[in-house]
Amino acid sequence: MSRSRRLAARCLLPLLVLASVTTAHAAVTPERLTAMFAAMNDEGWTGGDASWSTQLPDGRVIWLFGDTFIGGVDVDGRRDPSAPLVRNSMVAQERDGTMRTLIARDARGPAALVAGSGPNDWYWPGPPVVSDRLVQVPMAHIARTGSGEWDFKAVGTSLAVFQLPDLTLQSVTQLVTPPGVNMASAAATSGRFTYVYGTRDGGSRGKDAFVARMPAGELRGPWTYWDGRRWSHDPASATSVAHGVADQFSVLRTGGGWALVSQVPMSRDIVAFRARRPQGAWDEGARIARTPEIAHGITYNATVHPEFSAGKRLILGFCVNADTWSRVFTDAALYRPRFMAVHLARRTASANSPMP
Repeated sequence: MSRSRRLAARCLLPLLVLASVTTAHAAVTPERLTAMFAAMNDEGWTGGDASWSTQLPDGRVIWLFGDTFIGGVDVDGRRDPSAPLVRNSMVAQERDGTMRTLIARDARGPAALVAGSGPNDWYWPGPPVVSDRLVQVPMAHIARTGSGEWDFKAVGTSLAVFQLPDLTLQSVTQLVTPPGVNMASAAATSGRFTYVYGTRDGGSRGKDAFVARMPAGELRGPWTYWDGRRWSHDPASATSVAHGVADQFSVLRTGGGWALVSQVPMSRDIVAFRARRPQGAWDEGARIARTPEIAHGITYNATVHPEFSAGKRLILGFCVNADTWSRVFTDAALYRPRFMAVHLARRTASANSPMP
């Protein structure tokens, strides 16, 4: 074999390995993913929401979670009320199937992987973006505003950067974003650009979506925002591009353009908006699926997991929580992600049509 052919074969080998890994992940069923998290009852991750994921260059998959329980689940599926709850975590799904929990620890025990300044200040993860030797994660910066259960709000967005392959936290940097917009709701890379989406409360019409773009895979690069006519370096000029989305959603490149897939807030309905460009204009959306009814449970913030999807058959993960907080202790399964298959081509009804 000539030297040039040997070099070509050496360069091609990692691509072939990654392709085989991707194919294997695409064959994973939603039932298997649900069972994978249901089986996590040791001293690591035992429950969480957000449930972002991405595949790493070496074939591993990482999962990022918001509020996370660590340990404390018995053989009957009951959670110890004293089980530590940390504000964010990562789980590395190794190629052999091992699930490894990544958090920090302090003098009091388990702590968030990305720490805030104190108990009234924390981060919830957004969609991870992988580039070269880094995992870059936009994080919603949350602050408590009072003593009530729902007394908190997003006060900004920061970028957490993790080093590969060991996934150590390298830096956390505050981003300059549009006023009141949490830029940690979705991300998609196509061609020369990565597109990052954010949300702001739109009142009675639900969340408004905004979009920024930057060089592909480089969230540390300059961000420009869609202002309705062009991409602008001024965050204050950003304009909403879609309405009625959840805090978390997915944007995908499709054969004929783009799809934005979101769970309708306070509903089990999954809708898909269509557009020719990543900044829209998006259509009004159509219902493509519903999350299942779960006894004593609510579902929210469904997102697509591309590494497990193939073609128009999407694997959708959704967060589950209990209808009362006490139930997450009597039944640990009520605070773990579940998964379902959705066919993007299927359009069952307008998002604004009456529910059956």
